[in-house]
Amino acid sequence: MMMSENVFQKLVEALKERCSCKFRLEGTSWRRYDDYPVKTSDGRELGTMIGGGNLERIYFEWKGSIKWPDDWIDPYPPFIDYLYFNSKENIIEVAARGGVNLEFMGKMYYAVWVPSILHPQLLERRKDVMKLARFVPAVVKDLCVYSKISNEVLRKYNVDMSEVRVSETFLNCRMKFSVAGMSDDEIIENTLRRVEILSELKRRWEEWLPNDERRECYESTIVCPEDYPTRYRVYGGWHSGIRRPGLYEGVPLLRKYPLESGNLERDKRGEKSVKLCLWDGFKVYNLDGYRLRLAIKTERGVELLGKPDRKGRIVLNEKGILKEEDLDKETLVIVVDKRMKRLPKIPLEKMQFLREEFPEMFATDSEE
Repeated sequence: MMMSENVFQKLVEALKERCSCKFRLEGTSWRRYDDYPVKTSDGRELGTMIGGGNLERIYFEWKGSIKWPDDWIDPYPPFIDYLYFNSKENIIEVAARGGVNLEFMGKMYYAVWVPSILHPQLLERRKDVMKLARFVPAVVKDLCVYSKISNEVLRKYNVDMSEVRVSETFLNCRMKFSVAGMSDDEIIENTLRRVEILSELKRRWEEWLPNDERRECYESTIVCPEDYPTRYRVYGGWHSGIRRPGLYEGVPLLRKYPLESGNLERDKRGEKSVKLCLWDGFKVYNLDGYRLRLAIKTERGVELLGKPDRKGRIVLNEKGILKEEDLDKETLVIVVDKRMKRLPKIPLEKMQFLREEFPEMFATDSEE
């Protein structure tokens, strides 16, 4: 039985009673939208980081360093951000934004790019998470805190985890559930229960974002403080109307390789993605901090392609060195080049805030 046509409107009215936020209706979806930053009567601006947008332009080009705690304070009450009503499949999806872009935080504080494709497989392997922590420790702390909060909230309400999806890059949480066979009142009751759950999760998470402890995690482990906040060496854009391309060195890119996901097709897609990054000239490193290179298999072994320029970049998509169609050839492989400069790790003594989550990482023989 399909849901009645007016149940979505009843849901909208129920949401309006619980939150006076701005929203848009697009078909059978309800989407909250808020304006950031919000200026207060005393001249403060709140929520710049929460509002998202083009953070590289906002911070690297215009704003400069993150202003703690103001940029992390959400001036709006914690509430869901999205509701989608699929009447044909009897499905409702509810979502709450996490208000933080971990990819950007990696660039801002650690001058390294940790792409979103890395996270889902990583979080299932404790050993890999600890390796990642040596390069972006406060980012990993955020992941751990969000995981702890979400687990506590979902366990409190006895949520079926099969209906929960989390984006590890933006720390958004979604709940999708079937309402087949429910009456209108039951649909509204079950939806509002999930609204309550996600709103509580969001409230607790937003208490952590401007926290002094979190700020100390990031600021005590910052990489290349002399290049902060403009990040000339990893961001080649404009800064206050001035562009200094000569300072750009290329952003180091951290990738789990080989992916070892247990899914052959996923591993192949991951390998192709790494090859494309190397072909484009990215400085790609594995989770041990070693440089990855493209090479050709020959009868005598492997032959590395290209030579690094004075800034360590190896561009292969120019001057016909390597064509994009060549990336699919079996003779083109990815190798670890331990002769090139290794990506430096954050010293363990600066990462004591992760000792509770990963005590084995602080064993005497784990510095390597």
